[in-house]
Amino acid sequence: MAEAIVGPLLGKLQDVVLSEAKALAGVSNDIYILRDKLMWLQAFVREAHLRSRHDGSELARVLACQMREVANEAEDAVDQFCLHLDRSSPGGGCGWVAGAPVIGRRLRIRYCLARRVVAMNARLEEIIRNSTMCCRLDGAPVAVADDAPKPWRSSRATLSGGQDWDASELCRLVGRADERNELEKMLLDQNTPERHLICVLGESGVGKTALVKDAYFDVAIRNNFVVCVWARFPPDTGDSIILQLIYERLVLDCSMLYHHELQEIAGQHKPYTAYKDKLSVFLQDHRYMVVIDSPISTTKWNKIRPKLPQGANGSKIVLITTLRCAYDRSDRIEVNRLDSRTSEDLFYSQAGTKRSTHTGTLIDIHGNVKEFTRGLPLAILLLARLLKTMEYDQWDRVFSYIVTSNKQADRFMTILSLSFDDLSDELKSCLLYLAGFPANTLINSGELVHLWMAECFLSQNKGMEMEELGQQYLKELISRGLIQLIKKGVHGDVELVAVHDHVQSFLRLEAQNTSFMHVHYACNGALVPANVRRLSLQNCNDKFSAFTTRLGMLRSVLSHFKEDYAQEVYTKKSMVNNCRQNRQGTSGEPLEKSASRLDMLQLLQGSPFLRVINLEGYDVGEQLPKKIGTMLHLHYLGIRCRSLTKIPASIGNLINLETIDIRGTGIRKLPESFWNIRTLRHVLGDELCFPKSAGALKLLQTLGTMSAEHASDQFGDILKKMIHLRSLDVTGINIRNNQSLKVAIQELAFLVSLSLCGEAIEMDFTCTSLDQLESLELNGKLVLLPIDHNIHDLERNMFLLNLSHLVLKLTHVNQAHINEFGRLPVLIRLMLFTGSYDGDELVFLPNSFTSLTLLRICRLINLKKIVVQDKSTMPRLDRFQIVGMPETSKLVIEALGNPTFDEKIKRYASKYEEY
Repeated sequence: MAEAIVGPLLGKLQDVVLSEAKALAGVSNDIYILRDKLMWLQAFVREAHLRSRHDGSELARVLACQMREVANEAEDAVDQFCLHLDRSSPGGGCGWVAGAPVIGRRLRIRYCLARRVVAMNARLEEIIRNSTMCCRLDGAPVAVADDAPKPWRSSRATLSGGQDWDASELCRLVGRADERNELEKMLLDQNTPERHLICVLGESGVGKTALVKDAYFDVAIRNNFVVCVWARFPPDTGDSIILQLIYERLVLDCSMLYHHELQEIAGQHKPYTAYKDKLSVFLQDHRYMVVIDSPISTTKWNKIRPKLPQGANGSKIVLITTLRCAYDRSDRIEVNRLDSRTSEDLFYSQAGTKRSTHTGTLIDIHGNVKEFTRGLPLAILLLARLLKTMEYDQWDRVFSYIVTSNKQADRFMTILSLSFDDLSDELKSCLLYLAGFPANTLINSGELVHLWMAECFLSQNKGMEMEELGQQYLKELISRGLIQLIKKGVHGDVELVAVHDHVQSFLRLEAQNTSFMHVHYACNGALVPANVRRLSLQNCNDKFSAFTTRLGMLRSVLSHFKEDYAQEVYTKKSMVNNCRQNRQGTSGEPLEKSASRLDMLQLLQGSPFLRVINLEGYDVGEQLPKKIGTMLHLHYLGIRCRSLTKIPASIGNLINLETIDIRGTGIRKLPESFWNIRTLRHVLGDELCFPKSAGALKLLQTLGTMSAEHASDQFGDILKKMIHLRSLDVTGINIRNNQSLKVAIQELAFLVSLSLCGEAIEMDFTCTSLDQLESLELNGKLVLLPIDHNIHDLERNMFLLNLSHLVLKLTHVNQAHINEFGRLPVLIRLMLFTGSYDGDELVFLPNSFTSLTLLRICRLINLKKIVVQDKSTMPRLDRFQIVGMPETSKLVIEALGNPTFDEKIKRYASKYEEY
């Protein structure tokens, strides 16, 4: 993947020449020569890489390796030049300063760059000379015959922009009717003992998860259980972490829907043993369903099973696995490959075409679908989604490539590599980056896009913001079946994705072979290569072996471990105790480093060019080292561990920082210097204090969660400086500060998502500046402007014209306010939670909520009656969910003049839907 290095590098070279034009007058010509040669070799190596995949050419691999070495050396030279230049200026800034010592130092820096550029140009000349001697102009090795099959070249390099990017995830289940009926019968059987296990087994890619998912979201099945949760985790996850994940989901759903006593512990970072007994007491008379979407050995299962809640008879645990183990007291459903007929049914449904259109044509000439895919559903999906991006007359090129490929023994890998090679260079880099995430885990799309931005995979030259371009890339990869859509956001964008383990294995191998990313498992004491540039830590059992050597070329370090809340976090007190117990001589240092603590100072000192630090599951101590302020290339800083409580003021020196993610830490206040970083785009934390002052944060788009509880009365003036803010989450709102917040919000014309929580929330729904707002969540007493019912409807307008998602909790609104909400023209989802509505009768007027598709009423314990007055009320309603109501509650629903409304209630009144 030389293009992943050369692409961003070319932009850096251009920036260096433009910013230092005068000072580099004698060097700029050499830099332009270097840039041109890199561009030429980038195209050449792309062709060589495709051919090496097709025919295993050793020559192509050597050329690609040499190309990567030169590109890496050029990137090192440019990064070192910029770093030294920035450090030679006061405060880490740029530009010329007076003083002979400073000028002399900067001249030496430029001289070093010039010398390295000349050396790289000489080496590139030698590589080009060798390549032209060994290859033809079209990139084919001399030894290859004229009739040899040509490597695959992308059919196009632009995004499809199709409206059905999620069609592959919404397609009906094909060819699994018998297995589906058998699974439903097992799940609805209430005579089985508690914690009954159902194993759904089969090889990877055969469609096990799709089968269980179809049943999991079936309303008739979900209504058989009080709560349903889905858990997935990496294969090497420990027993305690698995139990922690399952209990967290159970207690969260139970507290939200039924058991108010569990609300106090839901979402807290405590070991599951702290609330295991209380949850077990609640579930002992109720049925629950847990889906475990990860292979678990019988040994591990025998340890986990007794520690799960007992539940009532009929409680189910569904295990999706590839392991053919003999589990005690379990039913089994085996999922096999598809036959010829069902293979074709799945293919045509995914390709978006009909079987009759292609009868007797290309597919019959080259063979049937099963012959190409061996009946593996994942291979069928990838092939169909690839062909869907092409015109029909291009299909023959795909079939011919598969037939003539030298990988006929593994047609699936041929189809997968073909789907990868058909991507544009930018999409390849973005997809390969997923190799750095643990297998079988959910990936937050926001985090992923922010990482792509930090790696310079996204550019602003396509007429849209980088965040929007990242969403387009995600949709393209989903439409091709290369990543899986797990959950959509409230705005219809991508919120959660996952990668199939087959695809993940391919990406890791590709990333490793092309030196794109090193995935470290710490097997047999193996160390990380000193020249690694991107490092992903994947070994839960030995997290720290990767940092025993200096990683001077490191640009990115990633880890995504689930933190074990049962382990003690690193604090000053625990450090002192540890030192006393392990003291050697008079040094006062422990003999061995704590098994749960990462030495951040060692990492920062050994890796000066870091662009991305994204660590989850590491205990880094109570405070980051002051050395963090010297990481001038840092674009992304994400550290999520409970022990971290303070960040030094030196963070204000990070002049390129775009994203900071400190959720799940103890940090509640960031240094004042931080709020002067002009490049900030996303600030993510837990109830962070508002600063006393801030710079012009014109690029900031995401701010949350912020606490206004102890903020000054004028904190709204700080918000006004964030003129392009799109997402805002504020808690701690009260009577003293709500007016300042209200005025500030009215100045945020680009706001798309707003979440407010506090004692009193003053909201003006007639504010014309909030026309961009799409999502609104309010938690607290809502203070609205009084409604004058004497004013004619045409004179009283509601200005939230784009609001599509409205969530209310403890707002205590009345019927008049519900009537006003009913006039919102594009409101799609309305959720009324505990205390959101005062009154025992809720009426929906005629011609109201005309765009509503989801209505969720949760724990409105005083509600006795719901009245739908006319068939023109909620005509598009698709899901009507009433959950968490007391068993003694007798809720009456009257659908006057709307005979189909009762059917919607029976069909869609389900438990809380989350995946």
